[in-house]
Amino acid sequence: MKHPDLHFDVLLRHDTPLRSLYYGLRGAGRDLIKQARNGADLNPYVHLQHALRELVGASPSAACSLEAMFWYETYGQQAFLLGRRLQAMFQITNLKNLPMDAIRLPYPCVYVATPDSEIQVWGGERTRWHRLRGFYMVQIGPKVLFLMYGGPNKTSLNDLDDATAWVTIDTDEAIEHADIETYLAALLDNPLRADHDEGMDLMGEEAEEPMRQSYLDVVRLGLNMLLYLGSDARETVTSTRAEREKEIRSRLRGKKNLNKGKAKHAMRELGSLSDAIVTRIAPAIESQKTPLPTRADARRHWVQGHWKRIWVGSGLKRRKEPRWILPYERNQDAAEAINRRMYQFSDDLPDPGENR
Repeated sequence: MKHPDLHFDVLLRHDTPLRSLYYGLRGAGRDLIKQARNGADLNPYVHLQHALRELVGASPSAACSLEAMFWYETYGQQAFLLGRRLQAMFQITNLKNLPMDAIRLPYPCVYVATPDSEIQVWGGERTRWHRLRGFYMVQIGPKVLFLMYGGPNKTSLNDLDDATAWVTIDTDEAIEHADIETYLAALLDNPLRADHDEGMDLMGEEAEEPMRQSYLDVVRLGLNMLLYLGSDARETVTSTRAEREKEIRSRLRGKKNLNKGKAKHAMRELGSLSDAIVTRIAPAIESQKTPLPTRADARRHWVQGHWKRIWVGSGLKRRKEPRWILPYERNQDAAEAINRRMYQFSDDLPDPGENR
């Protein structure tokens, strides 16, 4: 699979005012981290917020983008590639029984690339809808920032004429609600909250409801991905820049003319190589040829991938943990229609050690 364009790389590839702002923030942020490591009584996260306000003023969207980019680079440019099949599965796996203690990022900031996503991000009346190309997740204490990146579309003036949207969930606050999805809906309903993109209140009816679904879909993608990564059933393949460069150069071996055909394409790949450490998630699932799961009714009883909390360990170490159940087809010969299914966490598996 071709390495996708990541938001961080796209933005820094072009000489723009936002790139200049980022370099200014990066210098200030690194100085704050250095001071904190040397014993200074300061919180780099809080002081970075002050530096952001000085740089961008009253522009929360720009501040969120710059903050996400800074922590992404600071923590090693950790990128995860979520293929189309797993995206579809996670979008129909709701979070109603999700335990808050399961929301733990593998790094304080990650970027999730979503190639071929059908999720849309509103870019305003001029450019309208942009396909989601990826999103950042930044965890600071109990709060997790989701920053969506919608790539340029046919009406965009250039590669940077894109769309962003963001929302911050607070896991401590979410505990007070029935579930995290109810909490997210309440958060987006409140125009006085500063936890989501200020543009949400200016979209109008045409864009507001689809964007609510986009927010929900992205939160589902991110949190279900975290659960998958914490599961014993996880399958991942990680590559570094050096490994990707080696693979591309192997394709160039023996090529005399580097300006034609596949060699020319490989040279372009070399020129745009990212420094990111890219982890592809569930390549075996992505390689399956079965139809993509959808929200629509299915005639066959196709059981999508979903989560259950099952008993693991023994004795005093016996505990319940979330586990990813691989998708499978049930009653393959059944002709009758099956009602649409929405999967969620289940806690209904008995402890095999219990007395019956």
